[in-house]
Amino acid sequence: MKASPTIAACLMVRDCAEHLRRCLASLEGQVDAIYITDTGSVDATVEVARSFGAIVRFFPWCDDFSAARNASLEGVTEDWLLVLDADDAFAPGGVATIRPLLAPGDCAATVLYRITPSHTPLRATRLFRNGLGCRYEGIIHESPGDWLRARVRDGWARVDLPVTLSHYGYTADLLPGKAARNLPLLRREWQRLQSGGSEASRFHAGAELGMALAKSGATKESETWFADLWQRVESADAIPVASRMKVLLCRLWILKEQGASCDAVRLALVRSVEGSCGAVPAYQLQRGLIELECANPESAVQWLERFHGSIGAAEFEVAVPQEYLGVRLWVMLGQCRMALKQHGAAAECFKRCVEMAPGVDEYSLRLRVAESLELAHT
Repeated sequence: MKASPTIAACLMVRDCAEHLRRCLASLEGQVDAIYITDTGSVDATVEVARSFGAIVRFFPWCDDFSAARNASLEGVTEDWLLVLDADDAFAPGGVATIRPLLAPGDCAATVLYRITPSHTPLRATRLFRNGLGCRYEGIIHESPGDWLRARVRDGWARVDLPVTLSHYGYTADLLPGKAARNLPLLRREWQRLQSGGSEASRFHAGAELGMALAKSGATKESETWFADLWQRVESADAIPVASRMKVLLCRLWILKEQGASCDAVRLALVRSVEGSCGAVPAYQLQRGLIELECANPESAVQWLERFHGSIGAAEFEVAVPQEYLGVRLWVMLGQCRMALKQHGAAAECFKRCVEMAPGVDEYSLRLRVAESLELAHT
């Protein structure tokens, strides 16, 4: 009988003791080795790593995430590399489900990566067959995409695993500090990508740079940046829809932060890409929200219902807020129907709300009002 493949968790870390404790606890007893590459911690990170039996190595930080990431993979002898950040963690027992699903012809595997707790997860490649020279590229938001595409061309496969990995680093209190830290690296990455890399990589880095500018307080520069970046998007011959949506959603967020005076601009912008993005659930939701905010209930209900029809998809290509997968969506649909004086349809929406969240007085009241108005007009 062939032995099961061995798995090594590989992390690069710095000053993340508490995050690391949660991460390593989620791996305990489920991987064959843990390799920690520390880039200069001054807190208890190294002590935490060693308390879990990790092999600790050191790499001097050089303002290049891919350099540190690649160093974290060197010298690992296990069959598979499970690449994690210190602020990642699996649900209890999640890692144990991975090993039986790795086939001899696989070079990599994805997990469902929940980047923020409030949004749906996305596919992220986090496991790599060792011995095939896996390499990351990018000064920041490093990716093994070029390596992976080459292996697939060689005939290797990538498998999608039914396991969720959660990230805990994008909290409101940490975002400003991360934006300030990332800003100079993103500027360098943007410059690097001008002479190489895919268009998808350039637009992703451009969107991240614009958001870092906004969250660092450089509001005007961010506005100008996104206006220029959007012109590049519109003039590009063909870019992945996820890349187009990344830039679109970031620009919509920037405009929303400026207040109601930009509502007409947001509406025009989201309408302008209906042809290329209309089938994407994240677009359908945003279109419905903006149409509703701009007092266009007839259009809003059409797009929100299209989004509802897309919820049955197993996975979303672009993350959407979890809150709109349930009662919040039905409240908005009910509001649209009420505005259109479709009181019976509104009552059905609010009835869904009551069923999904029993005991909430607001939904019961909305239902009674809709039913009373329907009776009054029959």
